Amino acid sequence: MSSTTSSNPPIFPDGEKLDGTNFPMWGPRVRIAVNIKGGGGYLDGSIIQPSPTPTANTPEDSPARIMLPPEPTTWPSKLPSTDEWTTRDAWVMGLIIFNSINPIGIGINMSGSAAKAWKLITDLYEVKSDLAIVNAQ
Repeated sequence: MSSTTSSNPPIFPDGEKLDGTNFPMWGPRVRIAVNIKGGGGYLDGSIIQPSPTPTANTPEDSPARIMLPPEPTTWPSKLPSTDEWTTRDAWVMGLIIFNSINPIGIGINMSGSAAKAWKLITDLYEVKSDLAIVNAQ
């Protein structure tokens, strides 16, 4: 069974979606949802996008080569196929986007990777949110 077939990412209630002020509560929830799938590497960028699978180019006079699909991998695998990486990264990106009030307003590039979106969000909100917590105490 392929490990890329999966359920949709969870969608948080509207009051729990990232709004720019609630990163201390939102960030850990996203990490937990991703880690349940084993996809932390897609969030932190440690599972990198593989190069496209080469196609079998054979001269007309040579026997045809049959390219077999790669064996399915699990989510935490550091060596997913191109298709697996694309599907899993899209799942993590969907989790981020579907659980943000205004992802485009934050500056998320919808065609970028989940790791780039996560880095942008943490760069924007993690330090500010930590400072807000300290100031509130």
